[in-house]
Amino acid sequence: MKDKRQQVVESLQDWEYRHLYAAEHNRTGIAVQIRAMREERGWTQAELGERAGGIAQERISQLEDLDYGRFSLKTLERLALPFDVALFVRFVPFSSLVDWVTSLSPADLAVPSFDDDRLLQAPSSDEFPSSEVIVGAAVEDSQMTNHAHANNVVNFEAWKQKRYTSLYGPEQATTPIAATARTAWRLGT
Repeated sequence: MKDKRQQVVESLQDWEYRHLYAAEHNRTGIAVQIRAMREERGWTQAELGERAGGIAQERISQLEDLDYGRFSLKTLERLALPFDVALFVRFVPFSSLVDWVTSLSPADLAVPSFDDDRLLQAPSSDEFPSSEVIVGAAVEDSQMTNHAHANNVVNFEAWKQKRYTSLYGPEQATTPIAATARTAWRLGT
């Protein structure tokens, strides 16, 4: 039986379908994420609109509508402010989209604010040997794992599991918050 990732990859073989798939993911993904972050913070649509500089509740409702999909960068930037999160827009290979979609969890949608982003905390000296240094960040797990093997990097999956467990507890260790922890540590150079 094929795994979910392979099924998605096979469905993207058709040029037109894969571009429609990406567009659909953008439209619905942003709407779902806005709602998830708002609800995580316990805000109503009206409260979010007020915090975002006076956006009407009706407009927030539209932005959370899965069928709407007309987002401007300016509006998304306004929404990022009250959530105190970064808006990160970039072009990526389809492999990144596939990896994101197939590993998506509820924790990935409810992005923490800057102050609540535990992954911004520097690791303590007792968490890793002093000979370890950062070698990469914000790289997909599969790419980082390949890089790790080629460059004598400490087991990335074991490090990531240990890090998430220490930050979020064992019950959430398998559902990390977004890709901000895509960092590996290499033995001394």
